[in-house]
Amino acid sequence: MVFLHPTRAGHRVDVIQRANTFEVAYSDGLPPGPAERLFVFGGSGQRREAVEALVAFLEGLFAGRVVVYRERLNAVAKLLRRRDCDDLLWFAAPEEITPRKRRGITALYDWSTE
Repeated sequence: MVFLHPTRAGHRVDVIQRANTFEVAYSDGLPPGPAERLFVFGGSGQRREAVEALVAFLEGLFAGRVVVYRERLNAVAKLLRRRDCDDLLWFAAPEEITPRKRRGITALYDWSTE
């Protein structure tokens, strides 16, 4: 499934099933990306729990209880990654975005706002 943000061009949420995994990927249209969250289940008995967790996560994302942020990499992380990789996308609850953390954030996205 693909969800396109109604007002932000390039912002999308993809939900993909691969074998025993559901993946939620949020892209803001900029490299590198996307932010990813995995929901893994062991067998058919756990699939329902994984789907329920997936739906709850998506509800939180679309309601603004989960945000996406782009965080600047430190020098060591930049060294281990590509030269053109300055930041990465992550999921978080809004209360996790503390003033200290905010200093390293280059973009913050709340799906529920324009």
